[in-house]
Amino acid sequence: MKFSKIIKAAVVAATAGGLLLAGSLPASAAYPPAVSGVATSGVATAKTNAVKTYTVKVSGTNVVGTTVTIAVNGKKYTGTVAANGTASVKVRLPKVAGKYSLKVTAAGKTTSKTVTVGTKTKISKVKAKKSGKKATITGKTAKKAAKVKITIKAPGKKAVTKTVKVKKNGTFSYKLKTTKKGKYTVTIAYKANAKYFGAKKVKTSFKVK
Repeated sequence: MKFSKIIKAAVVAATAGGLLLAGSLPASAAYPPAVSGVATSGVATAKTNAVKTYTVKVSGTNVVGTTVTIAVNGKKYTGTVAANGTASVKVRLPKVAGKYSLKVTAAGKTTSKTVTVGTKTKISKVKAKKSGKKATITGKTAKKAAKVKITIKAPGKKAVTKTVKVKKNGTFSYKLKTTKKGKYTVTIAYKANAKYFGAKKVKTSFKVK
């Protein structure tokens, strides 16, 4: 038997026996990616529901063709590393304003990037004015803001949260009964919407004698 036929017969026998020759493996299987670093560049601020492209630089060996995943607010978006070592991933940002973390993963290596979606606002000029057995809570936030959440803790009662609409000029007010004597604590938080998200909560208090 000729030598070439002997080699061919050996290859056929090895394949039939479930053996894989290194030369027959795809490059990605023979040489899996060894990622040493992942770096992400792209916008840090954007409007809600916007589609933005993030460039992910993947360093290491055999990284071409590696899948890159960006996860944000429960949704995942993918891209593939090109010959230049980068992947371009289009991401649709959340519909509700706020600060979000983009979790970027490539072959087990993970990094993150923070993006601010929408505009941050604040609550100011909060006052509690008593009148008889009633009190009025007032304050101010961004114009065109939608709603604020007012949590009231009356003496001897569980805290109650009310959602209050903000007027076009940015002011809001809420009236409550003050039939119980003692200290009333009021906490105001901004309810995020498609344009604005809130800053720190604002607290105030007053006493009823």
